[in-house]
Amino acid sequence: MDAQAADFKNFLETNGIKPKKFKKKDIIFNQWDPQEYCVFLYDGIAKLTNISENGSIMNLQYYKGAFIIMSGSLDTGKPLGYYNLEVISKTATAYVLKISDLKNLVSSDITQLFYIIQALQKQVSYSLAKFNDFSVNGKNSIKYYDYKKNRISLHEWLEKSCF
Repeated sequence: MDAQAADFKNFLETNGIKPKKFKKKDIIFNQWDPQEYCVFLYDGIAKLTNISENGSIMNLQYYKGAFIIMSGSLDTGKPLGYYNLEVISKTATAYVLKISDLKNLVSSDITQLFYIIQALQKQVSYSLAKFNDFSVNGKNSIKYYDYKKNRISLHEWLEKSCF
């Protein structure tokens, strides 16, 4: 974890936000709940998915510890889409708070606000690059690596595919 992420973790704890522990297959937030959460995934691996009307599950992105995931807009609080965030590692630790509460917290600390903006900018840049790769090359929206053929574990493959 880099220094900025450690500072953000300490900032949350100083302001009374406690981490929650999750196990494999636990849902941190789902698309049927109001999409009003900010999740700071401190450790573990989670995947962002969407379930279509016909029941198809689309894996959108994988996240590995010390990462911010927003289900709604920071400025308006309105949903950016309807998603599920599921833990896929053995365990995960995350700080989960409402976007409105996050706005109140960071309004007094510009350093933390810039950290959030930087983290979200990185997320959007990565997503756009992957969508572009998908449209140009017909590849999956995450780095393609045949983990069975190359005899590495799924966990190792996810580590290589995440930020």
